[in-house]
Amino acid sequence: MSAAVNEKAEALESLSWADVSECVESPVPNGPSEPPSYQQLAEHRVVHPSRVDATTTCPGNPEPSASSVFSSPISNLQLAEQREAEASERASPQGDSPTSPDALETHNHPEPPQLPSPYQQLDRHNREIRIMCLLPGRYKDPVRGYLEIANLDDNPHYEALSYVWGDPLIRETVYINKQPMNVTVNLFLALRRLRHRRRLRCIWVDAICINQGDDLEKTHQVNMMKDIYSNTANAILWLCEFSDVYALTRPPVVDPSPHRDSSLDQENVLPRETVAHAFGLIMTMAGGGHFCPRRNSGSEEIDYRRTHALSDLMNLSWWHRIWTVQEAVLPKRACIKCGSMQLDFSILLAANSSSVTHTMQECCRDLETIGSFWSTTSSLKYLKEKDPSPYLFVNSLYEFKPRLASDPRDKVFALLGLGGTTFPANYELPNYKDVISHLVRGLIAESKDIVILARTAERNRSPGLPTWAPDLCAELDSTRLHYVNQLARCYEYHHCNAAGGTQPETKDLGSESLLALQGLVVDEIVEIGRCFDDVDKTLETILEWRDIMNRAGELNHGIVYPRGGTYQEAFWRVMTVDFVLLRNGRRFDWRRANASDKAQWREEWGPNIKRALKQLLPSEGSWFFTTRTGMIGVCHSKVEVGDAVYVLLGGRMPFVLRPSRGHEEGTDPPRYEYVGQTYVHGIMDGEVIREGREPQWIALV
Repeated sequence: MSAAVNEKAEALESLSWADVSECVESPVPNGPSEPPSYQQLAEHRVVHPSRVDATTTCPGNPEPSASSVFSSPISNLQLAEQREAEASERASPQGDSPTSPDALETHNHPEPPQLPSPYQQLDRHNREIRIMCLLPGRYKDPVRGYLEIANLDDNPHYEALSYVWGDPLIRETVYINKQPMNVTVNLFLALRRLRHRRRLRCIWVDAICINQGDDLEKTHQVNMMKDIYSNTANAILWLCEFSDVYALTRPPVVDPSPHRDSSLDQENVLPRETVAHAFGLIMTMAGGGHFCPRRNSGSEEIDYRRTHALSDLMNLSWWHRIWTVQEAVLPKRACIKCGSMQLDFSILLAANSSSVTHTMQECCRDLETIGSFWSTTSSLKYLKEKDPSPYLFVNSLYEFKPRLASDPRDKVFALLGLGGTTFPANYELPNYKDVISHLVRGLIAESKDIVILARTAERNRSPGLPTWAPDLCAELDSTRLHYVNQLARCYEYHHCNAAGGTQPETKDLGSESLLALQGLVVDEIVEIGRCFDDVDKTLETILEWRDIMNRAGELNHGIVYPRGGTYQEAFWRVMTVDFVLLRNGRRFDWRRANASDKAQWREEWGPNIKRALKQLLPSEGSWFFTTRTGMIGVCHSKVEVGDAVYVLLGGRMPFVLRPSRGHEEGTDPPRYEYVGQTYVHGIMDGEVIREGREPQWIALV
């Protein structure tokens, strides 16, 4: 390749492929007679796809102003798509639009030479990966390519594809090293869209670049996923194909079952108009525009169409699979691609920030419309802004618990690339139970904390799991919105210090089902209040809790709380779990409560008593209780009379434990079932540890 062409390619790095196809002819011939080596491919640098928002221009075109970029985003997107289609037509006089009548015909294409099996052995002692060299072709041509081995230490140039597999019963054929390989139709559609017309494109694709039938290789490669996605030149987040294109190219279902879920057919497709409207609204928000209908234009119909389109976009399965989390967070650069339209991922995050600002300013209050967008993008934005830590990793396990995985072990393995732990992926562990048990023990030893035990409430736990092992596959104990509220309360764990800075110790009890820890028993639960599970009965719940507290207070003459202070102060702090949610500029922040917060809360929320009561109470699903000595507390899991309150070494919050019914009394160490973390007023900041008692060994079953 000449130096002049190299310079031109470098100058066009930031342009979209639609623009590049109009501006420069590819120097790579259409189908090499011999597959080049990876070193040769490095010369043919892949031009990164950029956002299709009219912010990129070809040489000679004027640079658009910021106002023009966001004033008519839908037309900009349509223009970009039109330019790409026109460039495609010029490159292929016969025409190969995916919606043209001959789109499915097979045309002659230079055959790549026969190569050995795609899966030549990788050196597992080095950071070797395979990269798919996607051969050029027109839209209707068969998808062909071959694999090259590259070492990440050599900084190879490649893009990484993020996608969801889709319905496993719908398959298409691609040709790797001239050998047929069946892939899911969603991957096939993505590769066909991404293939360049005259140049090779180097892409890392998990289903093709990893030998899925080799558990040792899968383990090796999954443990490198952090490096693979962190070092990619660009991550392509493939969300969907257009509905009309899918209808033309949909292959038959393999071995259809009468019980098959036909809704899977449409989980990765959207009408192109829907994508255009959704991308348009995202760009409007990123540019500081309003997201509520009737505020953007004179057409209420258009506004509602855009908000509904955004909801449809966020309902695509890509946003609900566990593997796509790290694939979106780790790359330095990423773009969202739907059919022929694409949008820079940074625009999506900017839209998230702007929409929060508008909500805080109360100019946009349609939270029902924007709710799915917030819940999906906020957690990804948070991860990109934070440094890895054990706490962040554990929070991520629960934050993305609602996301789906075909293999339950991937509920853990898919998030390891986020960092914060050296716990390795290991597909030789035969089942989900073993993975979770090893994870808990490994994180306790590594982080010197038992944060992994703090979790949200669970229903219908996986059979065979010890009570101390969190179940990432368990059903959510409430709706998604209430689950988010529970997650917010879990974050409080990091702001408490019940164990006074001590570190946990464990020992081998001869059984993988037992977890040995040290701790101090504090008290026993003697009375339980109703569960706060109905916000419409908030006031009734508070009054019942107050009556129970008054009965406990009779032990201390109704005024003095056992751990100091008054019952009135203790009750207010228990209702808030000693945390307040306060406005801080453009966002809300959680922090520990102080003496002035009660008055401040009354001033800010007082005019609306119902809203104030909801703000005060802990999240849905909390159970109020009193102890034998008159202390009061709340727990997110259902407690029972006779449960014990413990402070465990290395735990920032106390825990409720239940004497194991399946073991005889006097067993050494005593056996307990895990119930959940708890807030008990007066023992949250190391008070029990400072009493100087000797910790005792217990065994969680």
